[in-house]
Amino acid sequence: MLNKKIEAEAVFEELKIKKTPLRYYLVNFFLTNPKAISQSDLILNLEKKLNKVDRVTVYRNLLFFEDKGFLHKVSENKYMLCDHFCNKHGHVIAFCQSCDNSLEIKDHHYLDKLFKIINKIDFFSSQSSFTIQGLCNKCQKY
Repeated sequence: MLNKKIEAEAVFEELKIKKTPLRYYLVNFFLTNPKAISQSDLILNLEKKLNKVDRVTVYRNLLFFEDKGFLHKVSENKYMLCDHFCNKHGHVIAFCQSCDNSLEIKDHHYLDKLFKIINKIDFFSSQSSFTIQGLCNKCQKY
C-alpha cells in the first residue's frame, strides 16, 4: 500500500479536483479511517487539528466528495470512503449500526435489475444508492 501522502495526491489527480487544506485533510482522514463517521464527529476531529472549522464548508465538501464518487453517505449524516471512486452506478452498502463498520457490496447485477424494473413503470429514481442497516457478524455475537 502506498503511504497516505501519495494516496491523497493520487485521489486529487484521479478526481481532477483542486487541493485545498480542508480537502487534503478530509481525503487523508477518510483514507486512514475505514469506519463511517458522522459530520459532527468529523468536525470535532477537525477542530483538534485546525484552529477554525466552518461547519457549512465541511458539509459542502462532504457533498462535493460524495458527488465525485469518493464518499458514500451511509446514513442520515454518516459518510464512508468509496474504495473505487465511482459515481457511475448505484451502490448498496451494508452498514453496522453498532460499530459503524460499512461494506460496499460490489455485485451490481441485482441493483441494475432493480433499476430496470423501476424504469419499466416510468418512475425516475433520484437516489441510486441503498444502505442496508443492521449488525455485522462481529456485533451479532455480543
